[in-house]
Amino acid sequence: MPSKIVVILATLVTIAPRMRLGLYLLEEVFVVLVAIAAMLVLTSSVAIGLVLFSNGARFGFLWLKARFIRMHHHFCPRQTTG
Repeated sequence: MPSKIVVILATLVTIAPRMRLGLYLLEEVFVVLVAIAAMLVLTSSVAIGLVLFSNGARFGFLWLKARFIRMHHHFCPRQTTG
């Protein structure tokens, strides 16, 4: 590994200054693209999580409502019509 670093440093020293600037700009563009990708992944995961949570909460409340109605119906005395 250290020999690769020495080779890379030696190559960077021999590169013309204009080429170094191009490599620097390329590296900056890459960093910006990685940051944008990370923000998109984070935003997408939060949005998906909110959708799944709201859907689960809706089903949970419907289940609780059905259970409450069933329990209330079970304990209420039935009225006869007549």
